[in-house]
Parts: sequence; C-alpha cells; structure tokens
Amino acid sequence: MKKIISGITFAVSMLVASGASAAICPAISYQGQTRSVELTSATATVSCYAYGEGNTGNGTNDPILVGANGSNTFNAVGAVIAGLKEIADTGDGTTLITGDTNAGLMGTVTIGALSGWTDLILAFKFGGTAQQSPDWVAFSISDVGSFDWKSFNNQNGLSHTVLFGKMATVPVPAAGLMLIAGLGGLGLMRRRRKA
Repeated sequence: MKKIISGITFAVSMLVASGASAAICPAISYQGQTRSVELTSATATVSCYAYGEGNTGNGTNDPILVGANGSNTFNAVGAVIAGLKEIADTGDGTTLITGDTNAGLMGTVTIGALSGWTDLILAFKFGGTAQQSPDWVAFSISDVGSFDWKSFNNQNGLSHTVLFGKMATVPVPAAGLMLIAGLGGLGLMRRRRKA
C-alpha cells in the first residue's frame, strides 16, 4: 500500500514538474451515467471553456461563436470570450489540426504552428443525437502543440475537431504616427513654398 501511494505521489509530482495540464469538461449525468471529456497537454495549460448539445464548426450558427441558438445549447464554464473566429475545422479537411481528429473515443491531436492568434479554444464534436449530452465540449488552451483527449461513458465517437481564436491586435507604435504626421507637415510646408 505504501508503494502504491508513493508511486501515485511521484506520478503527480512529475506531472506538475513537467508543466503538464489536464482538464475534464463537463460532468453531465445522462441516464445515470456521468459523461465527460478529458484533455491533457505536456506543454500547454488547458481548462474547460464550454459544452453543449448540437453542433460546433457550423459557421455562423456555431454556439461557440454566437451562443445558444436553435437546437444548439451553450453552457459556459467561465467567462465567455467575445470576438472568437473559427481558425480550422477537421470536418473541412484542414491540415492545421492532425492526429485522431475524426473518430474514436480517445486519441491525440496536434495543432501546428500558428501565429497572430490569441484566446485559443479547441472543440470536440461527438456524433449521435442531441439527447446524448455532451454533443460538443470546448477547452481553452494556452498554446499550440499536442493534446491527448479521452471521452468517458460516451457511446458516440468523435465527429470532428475545431480550433477557434481571436486575431491578435497589432498596436501602431507612437513613433509611426509621429513619422506620418512629420511627413504630412513637410508636404504642407513644401506646398506653401511653391504657392
């Protein structure tokens, strides 16, 4: 018994020391079963963002983009992020997200190099009917990389994976504005001299 406890303690300490992160999203009871999806990463921080019934990755009606609508429900776990856009959907044949992205109850997905995006959300849509919650789950991720996922007590395999984010704003440096103003002023002075 002591060896088991010390082994578990060692495993947990290695997980924490490695910077690994894990999150379970959500814990819903459906017909007496708790249904959830777990996401882990060795390099990025992950947390449950939202879950719901219906579909994700369906453009303008996507609940992650617009909230609950029609047959799509949206249950936020934390603060809702405004201004998200769909970056990639494995249902559309993207190569940005690779790995176990379209089938099964567990696997690994890898998100390739990505720049200029913040507030990344990785969503998993499972097949089946809307009565078998969760139909989709979404995790907030701090960075790209590899992510292990596992669905618990879900009889429906993964349908597709979708990545969302916000376009990073690029601040215009004050020096750039001053340069434009200075050039405009020189142009006005030159025009005055000619007149």
